[in-house]
Amino acid sequence: MKNIALMLAMTGGMLLYASEFSLFDIKSGTIEYDISGNGSFAGMGTVKVSGHKRIVFDDFGKRYLEEKEQTRLQNIMGNENREETRLFLYRNGIVEYHLDQSGKSILRTENPMAAALLQPTQKGTHSQAERNLQQMGAKKRGTDTVLGYRCNIWEFAGTQFCYYKGLVLKRVSNTMGVKETEIATKIHFGNIDEKAFTLPDLPVYAMSMEAMMSNRAPQAIRKSQLDEMDRKANASIKNLPSSEPISAPSYPQQSAKNNEPDSPEALQKALISAFGGEEAMVKQMKDEMLQAADPKTLDEITSCLQNAGDLKAARACQEAFREKLGGEIELYQKWDKKHKEEALREIEEYKAIIPCIKAAKTLQALQRCTD
Repeated sequence: MKNIALMLAMTGGMLLYASEFSLFDIKSGTIEYDISGNGSFAGMGTVKVSGHKRIVFDDFGKRYLEEKEQTRLQNIMGNENREETRLFLYRNGIVEYHLDQSGKSILRTENPMAAALLQPTQKGTHSQAERNLQQMGAKKRGTDTVLGYRCNIWEFAGTQFCYYKGLVLKRVSNTMGVKETEIATKIHFGNIDEKAFTLPDLPVYAMSMEAMMSNRAPQAIRKSQLDEMDRKANASIKNLPSSEPISAPSYPQQSAKNNEPDSPEALQKALISAFGGEEAMVKQMKDEMLQAADPKTLDEITSCLQNAGDLKAARACQEAFREKLGGEIELYQKWDKKHKEEALREIEEYKAIIPCIKAAKTLQALQRCTD
């Protein structure tokens, strides 16, 4: 049940997410980047970095795709090592698709709290990422020009970002003596081909709140279902804008007295407020967490699983109760004495915290349910 705590921790993680999740003043476009780097790592050896990155965005960034391939060659104290990294991310509103750790499948997740970053404000979107960084303590370091586009330089945690209308055109970091640069080499602003948002030819799995609560594996889904699933997920967020410039929530202003950024707690409070308040956030999370909470159904599936002698029978139990458990079932991959005991224990743990979840009125109270 520790995964419930993981979901609740997302409110804190949204602070960093807010600095990376940046919507733009430009409706659509494609940018390609070169990645390079080298240096002497803490004086113990050499590092060389090379790679390529591409982003595609539409609807002012509400739809965003990023692909990145990078090679890192290290020779540290005579030990040579080559690291190949491949990243893929496609964001469609509150829905995200990304490569799993194996690199052999795509994981689909939904993050309703991302809606806090899709709220319209009176200001243009180009300052969203810059405001986020400023609130986190970043310092403005002047301007630069990349491919003819003038961008603002911000420095945060040893890294410089050059922003143009919410888009990073250049990123420079210097860590332990290794300098890395990511710079735009091709920029096209304008209409893009819908095929640009095509997912890699890999199986897709969905990770739901209910699955995380039960520590079950993600559920395989057909690609033909994805458009409708995304549509329903985004429609569930009442204030999600459509085809209009979008901006960040209003953060507390820096203290005029000492010009220091507000605390992480203050920023978290602002994000909760932008989501519609803590009450709305808690309700959303409780609805997800309690979708399989009917005691009679849990008792019936427990009885069914107790009598399941093999994997086929265990999966049949899951299928029989699919609708009553919220419609999303991640089928068991193994079924023996150990896995049966684990499945039954997870159901009992879930049943035990249902009263606590129902009674919770704050995020802190929900957190305590899993302690």
